[in-house]
Amino acid sequence: MTVSEALLNCISAALDGRECALTLAPDDWTALLRLAGEQKLLPLVYAAVRGTPGFSAAAGAGGVDPAARRQTMREAAAQTVHTEAFLRLYQALRAEGLVPVVVKGIVCRALYPQPELRPSSDEDLYLTAAEMPHFHAVLLRAGFVLTEPERDYRSAHEARYVHPDTGLVVEGHWALFPTEYAVYAALNVQLPDLMQRAQDWETGGVTLRVPDACDHLIFLLLHAFKHFISSGVGVRQLCDIALWMRRFGAQIDWQRVRAALRATHSEGFAAAVIDAGVHWFGLERAAAHIPPDWETLESAALLADALSGGVYGSADSTRRHSCTITIHAADRAHRGGTGRASLCAALFPGREVMAGWYPYVARCPALLPAAWAQRIWRYLRTRGKHTGAQDSLRVGAQRVELLRQYRVL
Repeated sequence: MTVSEALLNCISAALDGRECALTLAPDDWTALLRLAGEQKLLPLVYAAVRGTPGFSAAAGAGGVDPAARRQTMREAAAQTVHTEAFLRLYQALRAEGLVPVVVKGIVCRALYPQPELRPSSDEDLYLTAAEMPHFHAVLLRAGFVLTEPERDYRSAHEARYVHPDTGLVVEGHWALFPTEYAVYAALNVQLPDLMQRAQDWETGGVTLRVPDACDHLIFLLLHAFKHFISSGVGVRQLCDIALWMRRFGAQIDWQRVRAALRATHSEGFAAAVIDAGVHWFGLERAAAHIPPDWETLESAALLADALSGGVYGSADSTRRHSCTITIHAADRAHRGGTGRASLCAALFPGREVMAGWYPYVARCPALLPAAWAQRIWRYLRTRGKHTGAQDSLRVGAQRVELLRQYRVL
């Protein structure tokens, strides 16, 4: 059994509240916990193996880093603190007449047997652009600060805040997806009535506004697709989608889901996501009311890409920098062109893209060449003058072929 297979078996057991008994070499136990950490699933995996004979024997022989247990406890405790802080914030927003729609995060955690073992890096709130100044003021009064104060939140599609005391990170969105590429813009138009169809959901004594089951599934699929065509999707996202289908499959308008996927060239990707759910995450097509004629695509390549890239493809700078190649290819394909890997796309993204990374470009577009030079210089410093660009092009080209395999291109 490979370490990747061991991780998937652990996740499969944890999603159903079971232990996962494994027989692994000491080095493989260490590699398993490291991989779980890269996927931001260490608490979930640790809980599935900690009481098993194989893990206990390895830990007793010194084959398991004690830091893994401490990290699990820290992450679970931090998630509990963040959840409580978020619920208090939502109450404060409601008291101010703001009722943003909550997506992902706390809504997905509720699907897990032990929600605190599924960490969230932030909580996402969707509201209108007109509400954003009020939202911004409420968060500042509550002690939050912008994580990127140099960016003008009014000219972006989102604003990211952190509370210095609790560590809670909150993102306010007035567009569900970025807007700088046509392929992203197509994602935004798939859920025009999400706010109107949103429903009340109570958790922890607080009533949250959340999307209806079908809208949230479409959002989860398209959000995962957005990351897939960028640096990569994480295993945790695949788990969320499988669990959502398991819980709410009977409430899903599958034809509406299919229409959204077809309009965004993400049908093949979604078919692979479902296949991963069936093989590893307890999803049953019939029980989830997935139409019998829904196509099946092998998910092995998708899972290998997810496991090698960390959460959202953030495993290393080469992978992160290759995202401009895959996004450019997907965007060209969406516009009717031929998707292909391009070093030029990696080194010289467009003005709107660069403005998101270098705020001074938004204020003064004439400084775009300076931003390109700054970006390339930073990359060379971290990757080396002779390998950085070539490695990004290589990874980008490999991932373009993956996009082609799942018919994005």
